[in-house]
Parts: sequence; C-alpha cells; structure tokens
Amino acid sequence: MADMSMQQGGQSHETGLRKAMDDVARQRGLGAVVAEARLPLKYRSADVNWTWVAAAGLVVGILALGVIGGSSQVLHLIVLAAALAAFGYLVMRAFRMRSGTGARSTASTTLPARGGVQIAQALQGGAIWGLHSARGGQELRIYTWPEVTRLRMIRLQTRQTAGVLSHTSVQHALQVDQEGLPPLVVRRVGTGRSQDLTRVALAIEDAHTAYVIAAALDALRGGATYSFGAAEVAPEGVRTRGELTPWSQLADVASLMPYTYSGTSSSTLVLRRHDGKRIKAIHPEDLVNARAFIEVLEQAATHPR
Repeated sequence: MADMSMQQGGQSHETGLRKAMDDVARQRGLGAVVAEARLPLKYRSADVNWTWVAAAGLVVGILALGVIGGSSQVLHLIVLAAALAAFGYLVMRAFRMRSGTGARSTASTTLPARGGVQIAQALQGGAIWGLHSARGGQELRIYTWPEVTRLRMIRLQTRQTAGVLSHTSVQHALQVDQEGLPPLVVRRVGTGRSQDLTRVALAIEDAHTAYVIAAALDALRGGATYSFGAAEVAPEGVRTRGELTPWSQLADVASLMPYTYSGTSSSTLVLRRHDGKRIKAIHPEDLVNARAFIEVLEQAATHPR
C-alpha cells in the first residue's frame, strides 16, 4: 500500500509539473514539444569517512583489550592495533572512487528530495527544465532561442581511481547558456544515458541552430550585421577580431574537433582565404552557435550579398 501511495504521489507530481510546463510554453509561444526526457535524479548523502570510523573502532578495541588483557599486554596490543589501522586505511583508500570535475548538469546541481521529478523538454522555440520535489516545491527554467547566449558541445571527463589503478571515461553533452539562469546541460551519449536524453539534446541543438541561421541570413539580406560573439557577419563579409574578410575572398572554414570544448583544451575553427592566407582561428566556445556560424559562412560565401 505504501509503495502504491508513493507511485501515485510521483505520478501526481509529474502530472502537475507537465501542466505547468505546458502553460509556460503556451504563454511564451514556444510552440510544440519536439522531444522530452526525465532527467536522472541525484541526492545528497551524508559524507561518511569510513577510514575514521574503522580507526575509531580499533581505538575502542584497543582500550577494551587493554583492560581485559592487563597492563603487561597493552604495548603489544597497541602495536597490533596500529598495524591493523594502517592496513585498514590502505584498504579503504584502495577502494575509494574519485570522480574528476567537469561541467555539471542542471540535474546534478539541483538535488531534490526522493520522489521528485525532473523533466527536460526541447520545443520549437526554446527549452524548458522543470523540477517538482517530493516536498511540493516546483521550479521552472525557460530558455528561449532569442535569449540564449551560447550553445555548445562539451566534453565531460570522469576519472575513477582504485589504489594504483585508474580509469577515465569521456561523455559528451550539450550546454545551453542564458543570462540569469544556470546552464542547462543534457548529456547526449554515455553509459547509462537514455535515448530520450540524446533525443532532447539533438532536438535542442537542431532547433537553436535553425533559429540562428535564419536570424543571421535575415540580417544579411536586410543589410545588417549579426554577431556570433567572437565573430560577426556583415553584408560586406565576415569579421573576426576586427579583421574583415570579404565574402568573395573566403574559401572555406576548416574545423578541428567541431563543437567540442573540454577544460583548457579546445577545438578550433580556421577560416581560409582564396589566396591561401589563414585567418585567425576561432574557438567554438566563443561563438553563440559554432554549427550555425559555419553554415551561415558557407551560404554567404556561395551566394555573396
């Protein structure tokens, strides 16, 4: 009965959350939901240092054995206990798992009580992240394409260590940045990641890219300049770090590890002119949308204004 009651409560939370997300989408004119996924929940747990727990147990054991065994055996017991404590510490350290730092997803930075629901939606005009905790709290974050300041692929690296052995796993995620809101990060691929999460990430990337391409091309047709952050496109050409390259001189855009960013190492976009001159490289993470930037450059260079 208790399990059934919890399930009904979870369904009620999810129903209420979906209704709130639908209302916001309708009010903001975000269009239909293209893809949706429940995000995995993570919970706070008390940090228990089992090494100190084991050491405390050994200390208690020493005192008890010292009393029982008599003073003549106390020194031997102390030496034995110290050896056991050192051995226990090494064992605990060997099996302690450590994870490297990386970009955190919204799901990992917001930790609801058990029974909460988190949902990520990709819509035609934006993305919505919603949370309904078991305690009744509800939170919505709305990311709209005109307000998104950056969309990028990020590389998440996790290192697990057991004694002298270590293993590094790599996953990729999509991160959406918008002023005034925490980043929305949806992991695309990786062990334990559902296909729904991948579909949401791909749908967000496709929808935002289509929006930026259309906005940039409309600006060019109207004789205006469109900024991608570290670069901008104008009717006369593309400008990077103050250097203008006319459309007629732009040969191609070469990408190295496109749309991926990881810590201090980053991918690059290299623009080349017909005369062979290489324009200064641009880091994708400095652009609003690197994929859209490449597409706009290719179209504008092929059909100059």
